[in-house]
Amino acid sequence: MRKSITSHLKRLDWILLVLATLITVLGLVVLYSLSLSWENWVYFRNQTIFLLIGIVIVLCLSFLDIEALKESSAFVFVLYSFCVLLLAGLFFFASEIRGTRSWYSFGSFRFEPVEITKIIFILFFAKYFSQRYVEMYQARHIFLSAIYAFIPSLLVFFQPDFGSAMILVILWFGILLTSGIKQKHILMIMVIGLFSLFLIWNLFLTEEQKTRFSTFLEPYINPEGEYLDPQGTGYHIRQSIIAVGSGGIFGKGPFQPLTQAKLGFLPEAHTDFIFATFAEMFGIFGIFVLFLLFVLFFFRLLTIAKNCKNNFSRLLISGFMILVGAEVFINIAMNIGILPITGLPLPFLSYGGSSLLSLFIGIGIIESIKSHISS
Repeated sequence: MRKSITSHLKRLDWILLVLATLITVLGLVVLYSLSLSWENWVYFRNQTIFLLIGIVIVLCLSFLDIEALKESSAFVFVLYSFCVLLLAGLFFFASEIRGTRSWYSFGSFRFEPVEITKIIFILFFAKYFSQRYVEMYQARHIFLSAIYAFIPSLLVFFQPDFGSAMILVILWFGILLTSGIKQKHILMIMVIGLFSLFLIWNLFLTEEQKTRFSTFLEPYINPEGEYLDPQGTGYHIRQSIIAVGSGGIFGKGPFQPLTQAKLGFLPEAHTDFIFATFAEMFGIFGIFVLFLLFVLFFFRLLTIAKNCKNNFSRLLISGFMILVGAEVFINIAMNIGILPITGLPLPFLSYGGSSLLSLFIGIGIIESIKSHISS
C-alpha cells in the first residue's frame, strides 16, 4: 500500500503544483503587506487556509481516475445540472452584496458558485465535444452545445456578473474551437455573437455596467484624452494606472506604508486590483517574475496535454488553460486601463476562497490525468 502511494506521488507533476503555489504565495505576500497597514489579518489568514486546503484537494483528486468520466455522461450531466441549480438558487436565497447576488452566505463564510461552475463547465464540454469529435461538422451539435452554455451564462449575467458570464462564453467557444469546427460555423457564431452584444447593450445591461464601458472609452473619445469624470466613474482605472506606474523598476517594497493601496486610494486592492497593488510593491521586476511563473505554468499544462491519450483529457486541459489565460489577460488589462472593469479575479493571486479552491480542483483533475498517463 505504501509503495503504491509512493509510486503514485512520483507520477504527479510537482512542478505544476509548485508553480501554482508560488503564484499564490506572491498573493499572500501582498495580503500580508496590506494586513500590516490595515491591521486586519482576516484576508491573509483565510487565504493561507484556502491554500493549504487547495493543496490537500489536489493530492486527493490525483488518486481518482478522472479519465473514467469520459464514459459517464450521466454523472457529468448531474454535475452540470447541480451547478445550474446553485446559480438559480442565488436569486432566491442569496443576499444582495454590492448590487449583486453572487454569494451564498453561511455566517462569515461566503461561497461563490460561479467559480466551481467554471470548472464543471470545462469538464462538461470536454465530455460533450470529445464524445462527438467525428460529428463536429454537424451544426446541430454546435447549436445544442450553445444552449447548454447559454443557460448558466444567462443566470450569471443577471446576478449581475457580466465578467464571469463572459468567461463562460469564452470557455464554450474556446473548447469548441479546440475540438475542431468548420470555418463557416466560426463565422456564423461570430455574426450571432455581434448581434447578441448589440441586443445585450440595448436591452439588458444595467446603467452601472454601461458606465464601466463608457468610462473605459472616455480617454479615446474626447479631444483631451482624459477621463471626463476622474473622481467618479474614472476613479478606479486612474488609481490603478497610477499604482502600476508608481512601482518603477523594483517597486516600493512590501513594508512601505505610503502607497495607493495602503492609503485607501486604490479600491479592492486585495481582489480585483491586486495586480496594481503587486506592481506598486514590486515594480517591473516583480511583474516579470509573475509573468514568468504564469508562462512556466502554461508550459507545464501544454506538456501534459500533448501526452494525453484521448481527446477528453486534451480538451479538459485546454479548457483549464483557456480559463486561467482569459482571466489573467482580462484582469491585468483591466488594471492597466486597456479593458473595462469586469470584476474578474487574477487567478491564484486575488483573495477569494471560491476562486482559489476551484482552481486547485482544476489542478487536481489535471494531476489525476497526468498520474494515469504514466501508470
